[in-house]
Amino acid sequence: MAELSRDVSMMEGGRVEFKGGFFTIPESTKAKTYDITLACLKAIAAFWNTDGGRLYLGVSDDGTIAGLGKDYSTFGK
Repeated sequence: MAELSRDVSMMEGGRVEFKGGFFTIPESTKAKTYDITLACLKAIAAFWNTDGGRLYLGVSDDGTIAGLGKDYSTFGK
C-alpha cells in the first residue's frame, strides 16, 4: 500500500495513468462508457509498447482515490 500512496501522490505522466473506472462514467465527464473503456485499453497498449507504466483504476485525474464500487455494481449480484 505504501507504493500505491507514493505513486498516487505523483501526478499523471509518461508512466503513470489514472482512470476513474473501466466500465463506468465519472460524474465529472460527459464521455460515454465505450470511451472510458477504450481509453483504459489504449493506456494498457501504450505501456506494453514502451517501457511499461502503471495504470491505476478507481483514481481520478487529480489523484483522489474513488474506488471501483460503480464498476463492480455493473456485474450485478
